[in-house]
Amino acid sequence: MRQTRSCGFTLMEIIIVITLMGILAGVLTPIISYSTRAYIASQARSELTARSRLALQRLAREIRVTVPNSIKLNGSGSEITFVTSKAGGMLLREDDTRIFETNCPANQRFRTATPLSQLCLIYPATTPFFVDGDLFVIGNSTPALLSSGDTTFAATAVTHSSLLWKIAFTSKSFTYDSPSSRFMVIDSTHRLRLMNGALYWRSESGFSSALYDLDSSQVSSSHPMLIHGIANSTIFNYQAGIEDLLKISLSLQQGDELITIEEQIDVRISY
Repeated sequence: MRQTRSCGFTLMEIIIVITLMGILAGVLTPIISYSTRAYIASQARSELTARSRLALQRLAREIRVTVPNSIKLNGSGSEITFVTSKAGGMLLREDDTRIFETNCPANQRFRTATPLSQLCLIYPATTPFFVDGDLFVIGNSTPALLSSGDTTFAATAVTHSSLLWKIAFTSKSFTYDSPSSRFMVIDSTHRLRLMNGALYWRSESGFSSALYDLDSSQVSSSHPMLIHGIANSTIFNYQAGIEDLLKISLSLQQGDELITIEEQIDVRISY
């Protein structure tokens, strides 16, 4: 009679395999877990970095077109206000006799301490970015002068004459000179405020004295949010008259991840 052999695993073999699989799982689990956590953390850091960079780029775009010496911060560095410009050009001065003699008489050339109601502007465009009612700025050296209106005036009429633009305004005697003979036209007033870990941004067209005044509460959580998840309380650092850099520091947190991004933005301080 022929004897047949049965196929299969012995109990001992099964126990050995199970034991080896347990050891392998014990070795691989921490590695896989660590890799997963590292990937999640990397994604979180990338998201935080992208958010902060986008916010800083948007803010830098506005800061670079500010009216000179219009930036103000509160004492804690958690709030900033500034005024942006939409156009600028050259003034024709009373002592500039080289060109435009016939198109710009003496009473339409810029000078200080003399009442003027018209000015000739050198602006390289046939269609200007300024219109009747726009607010012009000349010789602004401090935020206080901008607030007081000593360096601003509103155009009542804008006309084009040959190679020059002419603006009319209510008679004004200019106290402050513009060494480089420059003018700027105000676009908007901006204010950013840190509240509950988020930075809110409010803007108004033209010059808003209420929004520009840091002593008044003009920004709330109902206004557009620039960025959230901010962990630090001091964001802005700017020393007016000492350096021409606005320093911004953002510490953003998401879960256990915390990153800090710092940026320095050139600020226009002279005309």
